[in-house]
Amino acid sequence: MRTHYASREQDYAPLHFFNWGFSDGVREDVSFYTGHGTQQPDDASEQITCLTCGTNKTRTSIFMDLEVPNGLLSQERINWELRERNFDKIFTIEPEVVKNRNEELGEEKYVYIPLPFPDINLIPEHPDHDKKTCDIFYAGHVFQRLFLYQKIILPIMGSGELSYDPGPLKRFNRLIVSGGNSTHQTPERDVSYQEKLSLNADSRITVGHSIIPIHGRWLGQAKKLSGITTLRELRNSQGDIESNYIVQQKYRNIEAMFCKSLLLHFRDGSRIIEDFFEPDKHFIYFDSVEDFQEKACYILDHYDEYIPMIEDTFEYVMQNHTLEKFFEKYIFSIQGL
Repeated sequence: MRTHYASREQDYAPLHFFNWGFSDGVREDVSFYTGHGTQQPDDASEQITCLTCGTNKTRTSIFMDLEVPNGLLSQERINWELRERNFDKIFTIEPEVVKNRNEELGEEKYVYIPLPFPDINLIPEHPDHDKKTCDIFYAGHVFQRLFLYQKIILPIMGSGELSYDPGPLKRFNRLIVSGGNSTHQTPERDVSYQEKLSLNADSRITVGHSIIPIHGRWLGQAKKLSGITTLRELRNSQGDIESNYIVQQKYRNIEAMFCKSLLLHFRDGSRIIEDFFEPDKHFIYFDSVEDFQEKACYILDHYDEYIPMIEDTFEYVMQNHTLEKFFEKYIFSIQGL
């Protein structure tokens, strides 16, 4: 398979670490493109000889888009339309986009995919469970004035300019890491992708979610996405709308599983994580800060009870969510390409 990467992603983005070396000499009729900078294939008209039938054919071009639906909020919508015209298949991580765009186009152009782990060689060494030094871990930027972070993530982590009190969690070690400059006035620790994975492996619990908060100037643009994806609502305990959001599969969730850290995932209205993982088998939901506190305290005080779940989840993702397994299921064996 021929691979192409046009990067606009940050240096710590998992896309930078995809290792497709195992696909050399396999499915040479396929050109696979990643990276937000990609607009159209550069070898779409190239003729190759099919090794099976001996006839000449053009390469099949596939684009993996990991920026939907938030990519639609930018001014680059024209790039989406270019991709739809020029690529044979578009792999992406939000099911409503796949369903709605295929219906609009009248063909199965889009394919809904799970996030593959970029390279099994990046799986960090796992400390013994009783030797881990971090109790609760969160990876990602934190925008303090958005409801998701202000009312959920930061109160759990007990950090930020508002001096959140983590309540019963204060007796546990907590760590926020980021892959860029600390610009959000939280004690984020700026790390490389590899270091983030190692720190994640040294944690007992990972805080996860599948939400992209929508605010300010993006809200008007997001409302135009009606018919493509759903603009959802986060409400407070009184039922008032606090924030709007869209969803997509998130790497922090699958990374926790590969790092043998128990994933506690915020339950939003979409439950998109259930498309590829089972609650109480691969991860545990929480519904509020108080719910997280209760569950996390019990888990950390009875961690041995959860080690079989963590180990079984690691085996599950190794069998189903590596880049090699992704290639086998979605590229090598797919019919009609």
